[in-house]
Amino acid sequence: MPIYGASGAERGAFLDFIEYPLNNRWWYEDQFEEIKQLKSEDEKCQRLLTIANWENPGPGSFYDDIGNPAKSPHVLDFVPGDSTTAMQVYTKPATTYWWIDQGQFRGRNSWLTTMSRINVVYEGLDPDAQYTVRIAGYGKSLLRVDDQRLEPTVNEPGFGEFKEFSVPTELHQDRKLVLSWDRPDDEGHLNWRERSRNAEVWLLKQTP
Repeated sequence: MPIYGASGAERGAFLDFIEYPLNNRWWYEDQFEEIKQLKSEDEKCQRLLTIANWENPGPGSFYDDIGNPAKSPHVLDFVPGDSTTAMQVYTKPATTYWWIDQGQFRGRNSWLTTMSRINVVYEGLDPDAQYTVRIAGYGKSLLRVDDQRLEPTVNEPGFGEFKEFSVPTELHQDRKLVLSWDRPDDEGHLNWRERSRNAEVWLLKQTP
């Protein structure tokens, strides 16, 4: 039973969460425990580098925390104008905060906030480079790049697990890519909390 017995924690009763970390501390703690169990030093170092560079993928690569407007510079903003229709307003990007594990979710904060109905736009790309799109979220990620549906080379559905897609070089010869997503058509029977979502997206420039 919660310490204070507050009713309606999902709707705002906060006393039982006073000591809840506001950063990713729980996720780091769990990651370090997993790293301790790895056999080789190379594996441990690689995992530590992944954690250290999570939001900083390196020169020529890009990262967006999709549900955080302050950390999603490549998410296309909705800018209403004189000719804006009611449907455009309804389908504008919308942020959702997910209630998971009764408020005791130990994953990254970025996995708790997502944004639907978005486009992600990259410009100034290297036309000679090979790029990979990496996505973290939950469930399926039905990615389109420049309106071309891509199939994943890595496809892990769990919270924070990665999906990866190789981008055909012919798509960014104009130095630009536009990412969008289709909605899965087989999730209509699911509670909205169980439906697929994207939380983070990377465009990774591959090094030779």
